[in-house]
Amino acid sequence: MAKLASDVGEMAIRHISRTRRLRVRQIQADELWSFVKVKQKNVARQKVQEVGAGTVWTYLAICSDTKFIVGYRLGARKLADARAFYQSIRDKLEVDENGQLTQRLEILTDGLMAYDEAGEIVFGDEADRAMLIKQ
Repeated sequence: MAKLASDVGEMAIRHISRTRRLRVRQIQADELWSFVKVKQKNVARQKVQEVGAGTVWTYLAICSDTKFIVGYRLGARKLADARAFYQSIRDKLEVDENGQLTQRLEILTDGLMAYDEAGEIVFGDEADRAMLIKQ
């Protein structure tokens, strides 16, 4: 059963990475916290130091209409990773002969400020961006 789950996971990742020319109206993006090997607070206490151990964030973009996973990225909650995440999304969208999006995009995120600057860098005025901040 574990082999089947691994195969399905690999197929899904391969499918997402090969997807191109999507016509998406609205994307919901968020990030999930996790860790590799140990939590960040315990990295220094490891008996054997391992590169990459500690906190990792998974950025995830989902089409609001179809629930299709448009993109993902592993990284930190920093501008560089948010920008690369947005760029990977934009690279999958349908563009015209001038490189402009063929359909205006709406992006809804949480309050992570890196999304705001990354959205301006990657999408400029080609996408409407909003943040939903929970109280």
